[in-house]
Amino acid sequence: MDIDDNIGREERTSLLNRTMSDSATTTESVDNDAKVIPPALTHEHLKQLPVQGIGFLVDAYDLFSMTTVNVILSVEYPKEFTVEHKGRLNGAVFLGCIVGQILFGYLADRIGRARIFITTCIMLICGSLLCTITPYPFSFVYNAHTILWTLTIARFLLGIAIGGEYPLSATVASEHSHTNLRGFQTALVHAGQGLGALLSCLFGLFLVNIYANQRPYKQNNLETIWRLLFSFGILPALCILPLRCKMKESKHFSRNKKKTILDKRHTSKMTPMSNVCWVLNNYGKRMIGTAGCWFINDIIFYGIGIWLATILLELENSNKPPSINKNTLRDVLTSTFIVAVCGLPWYFVSAFFIDRVGHRKMQLYGFLGLSITSCLFSLFYTQVASSMITFIVFLTILFAFLNLGSNTTTFIIASESYPSKIRATMHGISAAFGKCGAFIGASFFYTIKSLYGAARCFLLISLLSLIGLILTYFFINEYCNVDLRLIDLEYEEKLLQFAGRNQKKEEVGHEEREKESQNRMLYA
Repeated sequence: MDIDDNIGREERTSLLNRTMSDSATTTESVDNDAKVIPPALTHEHLKQLPVQGIGFLVDAYDLFSMTTVNVILSVEYPKEFTVEHKGRLNGAVFLGCIVGQILFGYLADRIGRARIFITTCIMLICGSLLCTITPYPFSFVYNAHTILWTLTIARFLLGIAIGGEYPLSATVASEHSHTNLRGFQTALVHAGQGLGALLSCLFGLFLVNIYANQRPYKQNNLETIWRLLFSFGILPALCILPLRCKMKESKHFSRNKKKTILDKRHTSKMTPMSNVCWVLNNYGKRMIGTAGCWFINDIIFYGIGIWLATILLELENSNKPPSINKNTLRDVLTSTFIVAVCGLPWYFVSAFFIDRVGHRKMQLYGFLGLSITSCLFSLFYTQVASSMITFIVFLTILFAFLNLGSNTTTFIIASESYPSKIRATMHGISAAFGKCGAFIGASFFYTIKSLYGAARCFLLISLLSLIGLILTYFFINEYCNVDLRLIDLEYEEKLLQFAGRNQKKEEVGHEEREKESQNRMLYA
């Protein structure tokens, strides 16, 4: 036993010396990186962006096209597509996203980013295909009831693939980028969300102009529109699949793939539940920040992104003469298109400033600006909503603070706050909390608007933004321009301290057992 104890001490001393040496080397490399900042976009960065970002673009396209599909289904099946069916269809997507974010985030840390990235891409293709050909292959009974139920199943499966892209795209972008460009490159990947939302509106308008230009609409034409909308999501995923098959594993994952001696000793003596408790004990505060802020952000983002389009539609209809048809499919998609255009430029502005200002600061400024703007919107809503132009200007300002701040930074901060061994898992959990907030925002803002008016909705957004500001201030650390290797070394040091405490407990326990056995022999 004494020999084993001595070996354990030697192992701990060796690992401590190696960690201190690595830490000094890493700090020196970080200082050198700060002195020489590479160009904003190299050829290598341009090659990686489609692999990392197009999948996220497809995610956004599939999510936001659901708004268009819901409108078309309500016209195609006015009796069958009830409020309950609409709730199930939307809920299936969000539930699938939550499952995919947690499941594929965990698998990415266990198996590898590259292989799981290929898996999510294949699932995106299969999920979009199932939505396109529904009710087949789930059922061969072709009627409205069967189509709506099988579409719910297909949307759940597609949601799993969509959810899996969140932790994978963020983690891969973060680990493959230069330290000084990590926020910039990850923000460009996240900009696929804005592009996907815009593409879903543009393609929807294009199809509506061809197949449903005027009332009365033909049922076959309406069905053609939503099936083509789903099928369009297959093409980008097919294009990036060969590129993902050639993608190499990130250096951070490869470096940490082989467990250290202490890591093996630590995990081998712990149950899965105790392992979770250890992670929460060391990284729980960060998770409150990343998950809580994402939850708040998605309540706001998906809430205003959906119901603000209805306000624009009401303003547009109020300016039309009574003889002209109102609430046509083109009108609905045009209002959604305006919302998408108001938000798109700020994704790229955020990418330009994020590494210059700081990731935490951008989130603080974003929540603060969003809170003030929403409060002013609530106070002067009657004056602002009296004109379409004034409303669009305020809407653009609102999206500026949202996309410059929390909507971009929550995606980035969650990808850099955790060590490589648990990075994708913790990002997936944070994103899953965000999707819970998205479901709340998409479901309940309509109710609040109908009961208390739109002005109260903006007041609620202002209060939620203040909560996000508080969470950011107390629970988010600044990791802008911090090398991810330092966060990995921090993990090893925490593990080293934990292993040392356990070793002392084992030594004390062994001494107590020896004394007890000696006492027994003495009494015997």
